[in-house]
Amino acid sequence: MTAVAAPTDVAPRRAARRDPALLLYAVLCYVPLLLASPGQVAADTKAYLYLDPGRLLSRAGWLWEQDIAAGTITHQNIGYLFPMGPWYWCFERLGAPDWVAQRLWLGSILFVAGTGSRWLAQRLDLRGAPATVAGIVYLTSPYVLPYFGRTSALLLPWAALPWLLALVIVSLRTDRWRAPVLFALVFTCVSGTNASSLVFVAVGPLLWVPYAIWVVREIDVRRALRTSMRLAITTIPAQLWWVAGLRMQGRYGLPILKLTESVDTVAQTSTAAEVARGLGYWYDYGRDGLSPWTTSAQGHTQHLWLLATSFAIPLLAMLAAAFTRWRMRAFAVAMFAVGLVAGVGTYPYEHPPLFGSIVKATTETAGGLALRNTPRAVPLIGLAYALLIGAGLQAVRARLAVADPRRARPIGRGLVAGVAVLAIVNLPPLLTGAFISSDLRFPEHLPAYWLDATAALDAAPHDSRVLELPGSDFAAYRWGETQDPVTPGLIDRPWVGRELTAFGTPGSVDLVRALDRRAQEGVFDAAAVAPVARLLAAGDVLVRNDTQYERYRGPRPRTLWPQLAGASGLGATTAFGAPVRNAADPRRPMIDEIELGTAPTVADPPPLAVRDVPDPNPLVGAKSVAGAIVVAGDGEGLVDAAAVGLVDPDALVVYSGTFASDPDTLRTLAAQGATLVLTDGNRKRAQRWGTVRENNGYTEPAGSSALVTDTKDTRLALFPTASTDAFTVARYAGVSDIRASTYGNIVAYSPERRASNVLDGDLRTSWEVGGFSDVLGERVRVDLAGPVTADHLDVVQSNGNRYITELGVRIDGGPKRLVRLEDASHTDAGQRIDLGGTVTFSSLELSIDGANVTGLQNYLGWSTAGIRELRIPGVTMEEQIVVPRDLLATLGSSSSASPLSVVLTRLRADAGEPFRADPEPRLVRVLTLPTARSFSLRGEARVESRAD
Repeated sequence: MTAVAAPTDVAPRRAARRDPALLLYAVLCYVPLLLASPGQVAADTKAYLYLDPGRLLSRAGWLWEQDIAAGTITHQNIGYLFPMGPWYWCFERLGAPDWVAQRLWLGSILFVAGTGSRWLAQRLDLRGAPATVAGIVYLTSPYVLPYFGRTSALLLPWAALPWLLALVIVSLRTDRWRAPVLFALVFTCVSGTNASSLVFVAVGPLLWVPYAIWVVREIDVRRALRTSMRLAITTIPAQLWWVAGLRMQGRYGLPILKLTESVDTVAQTSTAAEVARGLGYWYDYGRDGLSPWTTSAQGHTQHLWLLATSFAIPLLAMLAAAFTRWRMRAFAVAMFAVGLVAGVGTYPYEHPPLFGSIVKATTETAGGLALRNTPRAVPLIGLAYALLIGAGLQAVRARLAVADPRRARPIGRGLVAGVAVLAIVNLPPLLTGAFISSDLRFPEHLPAYWLDATAALDAAPHDSRVLELPGSDFAAYRWGETQDPVTPGLIDRPWVGRELTAFGTPGSVDLVRALDRRAQEGVFDAAAVAPVARLLAAGDVLVRNDTQYERYRGPRPRTLWPQLAGASGLGATTAFGAPVRNAADPRRPMIDEIELGTAPTVADPPPLAVRDVPDPNPLVGAKSVAGAIVVAGDGEGLVDAAAVGLVDPDALVVYSGTFASDPDTLRTLAAQGATLVLTDGNRKRAQRWGTVRENNGYTEPAGSSALVTDTKDTRLALFPTASTDAFTVARYAGVSDIRASTYGNIVAYSPERRASNVLDGDLRTSWEVGGFSDVLGERVRVDLAGPVTADHLDVVQSNGNRYITELGVRIDGGPKRLVRLEDASHTDAGQRIDLGGTVTFSSLELSIDGANVTGLQNYLGWSTAGIRELRIPGVTMEEQIVVPRDLLATLGSSSSASPLSVVLTRLRADAGEPFRADPEPRLVRVLTLPTARSFSLRGEARVESRAD
């Protein structure tokens, strides 16, 4: 067939300058943002863009960042080299306020999206006002809500989508090089900071190629191949700078994708209805301790009028698709269909549709996991709506012109204006200023004490790091929330601290987390700070006492600071800022057991304080292998050992698990005078990364496997080649294994609610489920050590405002028998369950098949439910914790020549936290020594918090 290029309209430059549509877009996109919260900077994308963009740019080109997190392989930092970094750098050099530069950046994203949609509409035969309205519909898509003012870098592909599609169309029609070059420039501008967002929007331009060949028949296959080659030649080489960085991070860095949101978390909200109205991203719906994550999206879920408006836009688009004869209608519908299928993704997670099943099946690979945020395909839907509504308006105006020429113009103008207003009303935050959330912003000028503190830290020699405590889910200060900690953006000196997203190497992440976790969970031992800081080459410890601790349940400054102020082994203290009461936000006043248990005489701490660390290790150095300290464990065990004075930072400190594949080196270290430290760290347990506290699951048996896969379980492989001998594991003496479908809550781990509690003989402990979720279908399974014969069971369930009403009993995998639980099940004696005669069995499974409260959308205020005790005649169980065996097993009898210390620590919780209990009421450990030894015993005991 002969290809015929479709005509393109090129408006004269003078007409373009007078284009009222561009003025309308500019007013809509820039003016409301510039009027919103002047002087306040939204915590958008990277705080360092505003604190010191030059410093960020100078570091962005390096894939190894030695100054952050004790050294880390960066994750897409290279993307800030263009265009976001230069944008803020240029405005800083011009002397413009940061908040103005930011508003212009955010407004430009909207402006580019709107003008691009209009230009695309014109390429697809839409003219005048309908094309302008198409641009307004697209730029006011609710899709922008969770990203705007928070992670606007992820909106760049959204803004570029109409331009990319239009440039592909022009490239195919003109068969020249100019449009492919422009396509490459646009693609490069939006690609560096997030590749997965770009993958989804790229579907739109790709869809046009077969449509142009076989539907509208504008081109033939030969021209399509020729144009595709031009696009590839101009675009692919321009992406190698950030692709190389992404590949290096994926190959050598931490598995960042696994350590962030899980697939089922994303799938919880991506329903077809939500995706169809431009939402569906999980960040639209949750909340922290003070406010919704996305306050600007609250109206779309709470206000009926806005719910109606958000569905009116899809309805208008569908009506246009059904009743117009626009020749590009099939393409817009196809783009909508693809966007809807991709956007819904893995919802519902248990039984997703075909595309969702593919995504779910490939999430073990980095590529599949990168596509887990399927709602990022929603821009395809938004653009389809914009084009269809524009086509519908053009069709209505044409029919009015034929039916009643005199009234066609005023009616047409009214209709156009009405649809434009409807689209704008569908995004109220654009006009109200809610895009700049009061809970996600900080002042243009930081507090003076912060500038003084960081200037003092930076003035010190740069041959040591700054260790910042405590960590935070996000950097929420009393004066504002920056998302990123501000310290690395204000100093050139190396820094290490703890953030929600893990940065560093597995060893440094594990050690810093182990130190900070104790502060977060109220079991802090300040004696560990000095030796761990010296190991980390930290010459100063910066203590943040101005945190908004109530937002993420962080440590209270009035309780943590006295411990850090009195920590042994640290030097002088320098305070910055006048001591002032760090009072919690009235929305969450935190007048609880911890606050009431803090003596009124405890002084208010300074907002910031720096404690000197004498004689830190050098940033780069070498140590003799003679006299090394070999620790059997991980960062948890190392911190415990440091707290009792068993870690000499001047010596070489290594983990035994490091030598899983090199036992000869371990023997060499021992032969050269190594000191051995056996801990109960490096536990075989699940890990989550959604908070900076309660990250660790219960200690699992060596050979146990999950009863149900925990998609949020993302364990950091500290010793990837080590066997279970390098781990601390559980052993259930008396039974083979006890597992549950889940335990505790869906956000953080609660090892004190683990399955083994049902057989421990302690009515104070229990297996519990349903924190923030339903309990129906949850189950616990006991695999016995051998066959047991019994005619009944006794069940004691936990007590709360939610409880089990019907229990399923399944023996040896047979049919389930449903049992109604009565009041007796709440007593210590429990409810007897008749097995229908004497039976012999080797496994028993109990499931929650009924509860007094089920089917709610939100379970805030409702307790967990579960079983305190399961009594099986003739069966007893003791949970024993077996410490790592790799170190002493490798050395054998030769270990007797080396000093050996054994450090055992009972897992405990803050007694002031009413929702927590000690994971280990008793300290029960099993260790095997290859030779006889004599030990001196010392330790620390605490009175049970509930004791009389």
